[in-house]
Amino acid sequence: MIICDSKQYLEELAVEVGVSCVDFDLITFLESLMTMDQVIQFVQYQWIVYGVILSFAWSKYAIQRHAKI
Repeated sequence: MIICDSKQYLEELAVEVGVSCVDFDLITFLESLMTMDQVIQFVQYQWIVYGVILSFAWSKYAIQRHAKI
């Protein structure tokens, strides 16, 4: 609702001033930067890195715990 009111206000202001506002489509802009396949691949790489870090942390914890015993 806030976005619609703001857009309506800008359009009314533009008519008064004589300047036209450019319609900006965020989804189209983002798709021009990265395709959906690239996003999925990026997320997969993030999960791989997360898995490696988690494995390292658990291994370190196990080694430290074993050394105390």
